[in-house]
Amino acid sequence: MDDFTDALMIALHAGADDPDRSAMGSRMKSLVGELTDNAASKTRKATASKELAKLREAYRQRLLQS
Repeated sequence: MDDFTDALMIALHAGADDPDRSAMGSRMKSLVGELTDNAASKTRKATASKELAKLREAYRQRLLQS
């Protein structure tokens, strides 16, 4: 979870000046919320985890382009 939290914090702080990065940060925040929700099913958590990994990679690529 630490990697997710780190990526989220970076995205939220750095995304203020870029609408795309801001949207990615908001989506990461909601996905982390789903992963930490004890009521969420294992299937939903697995889906959220996969989506978060893809989103983190897309965000990383976006940062490298800047």
